[in-house]
Amino acid sequence: MPERLAQAFPPQGEGFSILESVSPVTGLPINPLSAKDLGIDAARWGALGKSAMLAWRELQPDTPVLTQDIADRLKISHNAARLRLRKLAQHGLAKFVDGYWHGLVRDLTEIARKMGTEGRRQAQAAVLVQRRSERQNVRESWRKAFRELRNMGSKEQRDVPQWIVRLIPSRVLLSWQRRISTWESLDS
Repeated sequence: MPERLAQAFPPQGEGFSILESVSPVTGLPINPLSAKDLGIDAARWGALGKSAMLAWRELQPDTPVLTQDIADRLKISHNAARLRLRKLAQHGLAKFVDGYWHGLVRDLTEIARKMGTEGRRQAQAAVLVQRRSERQNVRESWRKAFRELRNMGSKEQRDVPQWIVRLIPSRVLLSWQRRISTWESLDS
Protein backbone atom coordinates (compact mmCIF):
# COMPACT_ATOMS: atom_id res chain seq x y z
CA MET A 1 0.00 0.00 0.00
CA PRO A 2 1.43 3.43 -0.88
CA GLU A 3 2.74 5.48 2.02
CA ARG A 4 0.01 8.15 1.80
CA LEU A 5 -2.74 5.54 1.92
CA ALA A 6 -1.05 3.82 4.85
CA GLN A 7 -1.10 7.10 6.75
CA ALA A 8 -4.71 7.86 5.84
CA PHE A 9 -5.97 4.41 6.76
CA PRO A 10 -4.60 2.81 9.92
CA PRO A 11 -3.62 -0.88 9.75
CA GLN A 12 -6.09 -3.51 10.91
CA GLY A 13 -6.24 -3.72 14.67
CA GLU A 14 -5.68 0.00 15.18
CA GLY A 15 -8.94 1.05 13.56
CA PHE A 16 -11.10 0.72 10.50
CA SER A 17 -9.59 0.52 7.06
CA ILE A 18 -12.03 1.46 4.32
CA LEU A 19 -10.08 -0.80 1.97
CA GLU A 20 -10.67 -4.01 3.90
CA SER A 21 -14.27 -4.87 3.00
CA VAL A 22 -15.52 -2.79 0.07
CA SER A 23 -17.83 -3.93 -2.71
CA PRO A 24 -16.03 -3.70 -6.07
CA VAL A 25 -19.28 -2.72 -7.83
CA THR A 26 -20.57 0.12 -5.66
CA GLY A 27 -17.49 1.03 -3.64
CA LEU A 28 -19.55 0.75 -0.45
CA PRO A 29 -18.47 -1.18 2.63
CA ILE A 30 -19.92 -4.67 2.76
CA ASN A 31 -20.97 -4.26 6.40
CA PRO A 32 -22.92 -0.97 6.23
CA LEU A 33 -24.01 -1.05 9.88
CA SER A 34 -20.48 -0.74 11.19
CA ALA A 35 -20.06 2.10 13.67
CA LYS A 36 -16.72 2.80 12.01
CA ASP A 37 -18.35 3.48 8.64
CA LEU A 38 -18.98 7.17 8.04
CA GLY A 39 -21.22 6.43 5.05
CA ILE A 40 -24.09 5.00 7.08
CA ASP A 41 -27.42 6.80 6.90
CA ALA A 42 -27.15 8.06 10.50
CA ALA A 43 -23.88 9.84 9.63
CA ARG A 44 -25.36 11.72 6.70
CA TRP A 45 -26.08 15.41 6.54
CA GLY A 46 -29.51 15.96 8.03
CA ALA A 47 -28.95 13.33 10.72
CA LEU A 48 -25.93 13.20 13.05
CA GLY A 49 -23.33 14.11 10.47
CA LYS A 50 -19.85 12.76 10.01
CA SER A 51 -18.26 15.03 12.60
CA ALA A 52 -20.51 13.72 15.39
CA MET A 53 -19.91 10.14 14.26
CA LEU A 54 -16.16 10.74 14.47
CA ALA A 55 -16.62 11.82 18.08
CA TRP A 56 -18.80 8.76 18.75
CA ARG A 57 -16.00 6.51 17.52
CA GLU A 58 -13.80 7.87 20.31
CA LEU A 59 -16.29 7.08 23.08
CA GLN A 60 -16.34 3.76 24.94
CA PRO A 61 -19.20 2.60 27.22
CA ASP A 62 -16.82 1.36 29.91
CA THR A 63 -14.16 4.10 29.73
CA PRO A 64 -15.18 7.65 30.74
CA VAL A 65 -13.54 10.39 28.68
CA LEU A 66 -13.11 14.14 29.19
CA THR A 67 -14.26 16.56 26.51
CA GLN A 68 -10.69 17.77 26.11
CA ASP A 69 -9.51 14.19 25.46
CA ILE A 70 -11.98 13.90 22.56
CA ALA A 71 -10.88 17.31 21.28
CA ASP A 72 -7.22 16.25 21.39
CA ARG A 73 -7.86 12.94 19.63
CA LEU A 74 -9.87 14.57 16.86
CA LYS A 75 -7.57 17.61 16.67
CA ILE A 76 -10.45 20.04 17.13
CA SER A 77 -11.23 22.77 19.65
CA HIS A 78 -12.77 22.06 23.03
CA ASN A 79 -15.99 23.83 22.00
CA ALA A 80 -16.29 21.84 18.76
CA ALA A 81 -15.88 18.59 20.71
CA ARG A 82 -18.46 19.72 23.26
CA LEU A 83 -21.00 20.52 20.52
CA ARG A 84 -20.49 17.13 18.87
CA LEU A 85 -20.82 15.30 22.17
CA ARG A 86 -24.00 17.21 23.04
CA LYS A 87 -25.46 16.23 19.69
CA LEU A 88 -24.65 12.59 20.43
CA ALA A 89 -26.28 12.92 23.87
CA GLN A 90 -29.44 14.35 22.29
CA HIS A 91 -29.77 11.19 20.22
CA GLY A 92 -28.93 8.76 22.99
CA LEU A 93 -25.41 7.85 21.83
CA ALA A 94 -23.56 9.46 24.73
CA LYS A 95 -24.16 10.53 28.29
CA PHE A 96 -22.40 13.03 30.54
CA VAL A 97 -21.86 11.81 34.09
CA ASP A 98 -19.71 13.55 36.73
CA GLY A 99 -17.72 15.54 34.16
CA TYR A 100 -16.99 12.56 31.91
CA TRP A 101 -18.53 11.37 28.65
CA HIS A 102 -19.59 7.75 28.18
CA GLY A 103 -20.48 6.20 24.85
CA LEU A 104 -23.81 4.42 24.52
CA VAL A 105 -24.81 1.75 22.02
CA ARG A 106 -27.99 2.34 20.08
CA ASP A 107 -29.44 1.21 16.78
CA LEU A 108 -28.15 3.68 14.20
CA THR A 109 -30.83 2.65 11.72
CA GLU A 110 -33.45 3.88 14.17
CA ILE A 111 -31.71 7.26 14.37
CA ALA A 112 -31.54 7.49 10.57
CA ARG A 113 -35.24 6.62 10.34
CA LYS A 114 -36.13 9.25 12.94
CA MET A 115 -34.01 11.89 11.17
CA GLY A 116 -35.36 11.03 7.70
CA THR A 117 -32.10 9.79 6.19
CA GLU A 118 -32.85 6.08 6.11
CA GLY A 119 -32.18 4.54 2.71
CA ARG A 120 -30.15 7.45 1.32
CA ARG A 121 -26.99 5.39 1.13
CA GLN A 122 -28.62 2.70 -1.01
CA ALA A 123 -30.27 5.34 -3.19
CA GLN A 124 -26.91 7.05 -3.70
CA ALA A 125 -25.28 3.70 -4.52
CA ALA A 126 -28.01 2.92 -7.08
CA VAL A 127 -27.50 6.30 -8.77
CA LEU A 128 -23.74 5.75 -8.77
CA VAL A 129 -24.04 2.33 -10.42
CA GLN A 130 -26.48 3.71 -13.00
CA ARG A 131 -24.19 6.66 -13.86
CA ARG A 132 -21.18 4.37 -14.18
CA SER A 133 -23.14 2.17 -16.57
CA GLU A 134 -24.29 5.17 -18.60
CA ARG A 135 -20.73 6.54 -18.84
CA GLN A 136 -19.48 3.12 -19.94
CA ASN A 137 -22.15 2.99 -22.67
CA VAL A 138 -21.23 6.47 -23.90
CA ARG A 139 -17.51 5.61 -23.95
CA GLU A 140 -18.19 2.43 -25.91
CA SER A 141 -20.40 4.17 -28.48
CA TRP A 142 -17.78 6.94 -28.95
CA ARG A 143 -15.09 4.29 -29.45
CA LYS A 144 -17.28 2.55 -32.02
CA ALA A 145 -17.91 5.86 -33.83
CA PHE A 146 -14.21 6.72 -33.89
CA ARG A 147 -13.26 3.28 -35.20
CA GLU A 148 -15.80 3.59 -37.99
CA LEU A 149 -14.55 7.06 -38.93
CA ARG A 150 -10.96 5.84 -38.89
CA ASN A 151 -11.87 2.91 -41.15
CA MET A 152 -13.69 5.26 -43.55
CA GLY A 153 -10.65 7.51 -43.97
CA SER A 154 -10.51 11.25 -44.58
CA LYS A 155 -11.54 11.01 -48.24
CA GLU A 156 -15.10 10.19 -47.26
CA GLN A 157 -15.50 12.97 -44.67
CA ARG A 158 -18.62 14.30 -46.28
CA ASP A 159 -20.48 11.00 -45.98
CA VAL A 160 -20.40 10.59 -42.19
CA PRO A 161 -23.16 8.19 -41.07
CA GLN A 162 -26.11 9.92 -39.43
CA TRP A 163 -25.87 7.89 -36.23
CA ILE A 164 -22.37 9.34 -35.69
CA VAL A 165 -23.54 12.89 -36.49
CA ARG A 166 -26.37 12.56 -33.93
CA LEU A 167 -24.12 11.01 -31.27
CA ILE A 168 -20.90 13.02 -31.46
CA PRO A 169 -20.76 16.82 -31.00
CA SER A 170 -19.68 18.59 -34.20
CA ARG A 171 -16.48 20.05 -32.70
CA VAL A 172 -15.37 16.59 -31.54
CA LEU A 173 -16.25 15.09 -34.92
CA LEU A 174 -14.21 17.79 -36.68
CA SER A 175 -11.27 17.15 -34.35
CA TRP A 176 -11.42 13.42 -35.05
CA GLN A 177 -11.53 14.01 -38.81
CA ARG A 178 -8.47 16.29 -38.58
CA ARG A 179 -6.61 13.71 -36.52
CA ILE A 180 -7.44 10.93 -38.99
CA SER A 181 -6.34 13.03 -41.98
CA THR A 182 -3.08 13.87 -40.15
CA TRP A 183 -2.42 10.19 -39.52
CA GLU A 184 -3.11 9.39 -43.17
CA SER A 185 -0.76 12.13 -44.38
CA LEU A 186 1.99 10.81 -42.07
CA ASP A 187 1.46 7.27 -43.39
CA SER A 188 1.79 8.42 -47.03
